[in-house]
Amino acid sequence: MQSRPSFDQSELAVRRKVWLAFSELYLDNEAHYPSIADALASSPYSLETLRDILQDEVHPVVCFNLLSVAGEWAGFDEGVLSTRIVQRLSQPAWLRWLHVYPAMRGFVRAQWNKLEPLVIAARTST
Repeated sequence: MQSRPSFDQSELAVRRKVWLAFSELYLDNEAHYPSIADALASSPYSLETLRDILQDEVHPVVCFNLLSVAGEWAGFDEGVLSTRIVQRLSQPAWLRWLHVYPAMRGFVRAQWNKLEPLVIAARTST
């Protein structure tokens, strides 16, 4: 895990689109994988970086929605989501590690296994 990444405004704008796309996996409704994959494919990030963003940036911030009886289903607010992720990333790496929930890593792996081939297909079809 890198310590305290910082983003300039253009990088942050690109990152927000990726964060928002990944956050759809954590809603209390059926994820539409092709549209999520299209959003990810249009980003400049490698597959490895996309997986890391899901695992280390988005998942720790929104994973609890999966455990909530009355979880978010309409979509996360982009501003709130971005603020929470940036705040978490500004913490020391050891503190961010404390908030990683290994029991839920299987969810990340399963979602990425569904998305990765779709992202590859979207990138090769354009």
